[in-house]
Amino acid sequence: MDNKTTSAASKDPSRPIHFLVWGGLAVVIAIVVALFVREGGFQQKASYPVVATVQPFSLTNQLGEPVTLETLRGHVWVAD
Repeated sequence: MDNKTTSAASKDPSRPIHFLVWGGLAVVIAIVVALFVREGGFQQKASYPVVATVQPFSLTNQLGEPVTLETLRGHVWVAD
């Protein structure tokens, strides 16, 4: 009985298809990784240019807390 199950499993017609799908996926992943490494991987992008500077200020936010230029330093924000 054990022989019949092993021989039936080895003649499974979907086995080559599974091999092709997983093999193709491995090839695609390898190509993506190779291109990523070739392009330099994770590189820090150049920072945006400083168009103008803002004079020191002090404002009050909706919670009644003061917000100053120093509070926002190091964060991305836009002043108009």
